[in-house]
Amino acid sequence: MNLPTQLPPWMTLRRAIAGGVALTLLAIYLWPRSEFSVEIVLLTMVPAICGAALWAATFWHTARVQIGRRKLKYREVRRIAGIVALACLPFLLVQRFSIYLQNQSAAVSRRASNAAVRRERPRFVAAFAHLQGDDHDRRVEHLVNALSAMDRRLAITPIIVNRTIDVTGSQRAIAHIEAMGLAGDARANVLTWGAVSPSGNADSAFQTEPGFETPFSGTYIPSDFKLPDLGGSDFDDVLRLLVATRSVIFMREWGYACGDALEPLIQKVSSIAENKSRSSGWSLDARARVDFILGAAERTSAYEIQSRDSLRRSAAYFQQALTEWSRDRFPLEWAMTQTNLGATLEISAASEMNEDTLQKALDSYNAALEVYRAHSDDLDVAGMHYRAGSMLEEMARRTGDSGDLQKAIDSYRAALAGYDVRSHPLMWAAVQRRLGRSLSLLADQRGDPAIEAQAIEAFRASLGVYERRRDSLSWVLVQEELAGELANLGRATSNRAYVKQSVAMIQNVLENFPRDSDPALWAELQTTLGHGLMILGLLESNASTLQQAGAAYTAALSALSPDRNPVAWMEAEDGLAETFLDLGHRTADKYYFELSVQHYRQALKAFSRERNPIPWAWEKYNLAGALFDLGSTENGNAHLLESVQCYRDALSVLSREKNPRQWRDTEDNLGVAIAELQRRGWNGS
Repeated sequence: MNLPTQLPPWMTLRRAIAGGVALTLLAIYLWPRSEFSVEIVLLTMVPAICGAALWAATFWHTARVQIGRRKLKYREVRRIAGIVALACLPFLLVQRFSIYLQNQSAAVSRRASNAAVRRERPRFVAAFAHLQGDDHDRRVEHLVNALSAMDRRLAITPIIVNRTIDVTGSQRAIAHIEAMGLAGDARANVLTWGAVSPSGNADSAFQTEPGFETPFSGTYIPSDFKLPDLGGSDFDDVLRLLVATRSVIFMREWGYACGDALEPLIQKVSSIAENKSRSSGWSLDARARVDFILGAAERTSAYEIQSRDSLRRSAAYFQQALTEWSRDRFPLEWAMTQTNLGATLEISAASEMNEDTLQKALDSYNAALEVYRAHSDDLDVAGMHYRAGSMLEEMARRTGDSGDLQKAIDSYRAALAGYDVRSHPLMWAAVQRRLGRSLSLLADQRGDPAIEAQAIEAFRASLGVYERRRDSLSWVLVQEELAGELANLGRATSNRAYVKQSVAMIQNVLENFPRDSDPALWAELQTTLGHGLMILGLLESNASTLQQAGAAYTAALSALSPDRNPVAWMEAEDGLAETFLDLGHRTADKYYFELSVQHYRQALKAFSRERNPIPWAWEKYNLAGALFDLGSTENGNAHLLESVQCYRDALSVLSREKNPRQWRDTEDNLGVAIAELQRRGWNGS
């Protein structure tokens, strides 16, 4: 067979070059990231850039002079440089254009995929790496099958990652970092990895969350947790409980309740731990880890089923773990358990209104803080300062002790020193918000505008991190607190500009916050709006503005219930009562004084002397003032006598040492009420 020795007559050299360039451009367009495309683009990019630069330079007089000195014609240089640029630049441009189109398409796919995920129930992904010593992945496959068959409410999806993390070497820290990275790459919520012994016991097995930090101070379970060295079914049951506990916490963050899904798992593991024939061979460390897992599970389940018994069992398990992990041998594990014990006691104190339990929670946090200062990093120390501050703040709210409140402020400021706003912006902002709340309360106790200004500064710092779209709830809450504080500062300094700014802020938030989105929060915003309008009405002596404040408080009460929202309901009732009292002073109308007394009585129903002594005393004080004003408009002494009794009730709780300003104000007003009665002929009988 004879091959043709000549090209077809239509195949000219120019056409052949053009065809080759076109095919090359098509290949680059179709596969812009292939090795061939990258090589072609790299080869043509340098002459393309040089040609374009030289072509542009020929329009510069100085460059043309230099070209002439080299006995070249600048027009010819311009033509050749332009041809080189036009011939080479398309390769780079086509590749960039193709990559851009592919990225746009991928972004559309990701958005569609994310939208589909948002429509579906979230899943808790529990990943397993190959365990060293696990022949043919038998243990891992058994665990995956066991997790797949768990309660559907837990929404657990187990997967196996085709990777082994070596824990036999000396560089154990590197293995932990590798595990965190692998968990992130697998898009898993948690990764189980490590080794099992030939006998089947878990030997250096861990459970790790994705991320770059492993703080021991994390509540519930730390992000890098060593699993107990148990064998066979004991290990499997404990691991199932641990994964289920993490899943319930995860689902709660998405707004899903799991009910009593943890209860059967808790009962099984607790029965194993209490069975001496099965647990007698456990090491102290393994027993402590099982007790720790049971404590975390009981507390998590307590939230789901609203069980105080579960909280008591949770605290008991943590206390038992503290006897098994000594502070000297296992300092970080001991501090981790103290942290979790404090968290359980904190929840218990909130449900039982028990100050002794609050003190025990604070003691646990302080004990952990001492260990973290000696053995851990700034992050753990900051976390404990934050938790201690929250306990001190809550104790101060219940007792009115300004000393505890100052300690809370000091703790929050110490926490801020450990959180870098660039590395941990949301935590830093959360601490700033709590600092602002404590400063606000202290300013209210002391009547000090300078402290009000510090509170405003803290709230503004928090708002510097929160964004309206990304952190909508936090942004709204801080806006509300900042607006309330601006109104307080305006009242303390008689500065209407601060109050007007407060009112404008809340009105702006309410414009984009419909009642149906969150009725309780909407009501709190209305209460804050009423607070600002009331103060503005007082400063301007404007009855119309006071009427607007009353309308805002009434709107808040329409969305609140004394059973479901006792504190918010009380604040709205209290604000409405004060507004009516101010209207009574402005109009000298007895009717408004009667309404004020009525609403103060309603607000008082939210408190009891035993459970809420300081708020109860303050409400008694407010009611006493309204009764005095009402009694001053009447000929009889009944309301004035009740006013005296209310002042005395308040003084039975307030302390001259702990609540000096409040105690002094109450004593002074009691003296005024008694003097008025004596002027009317009352002899004290």
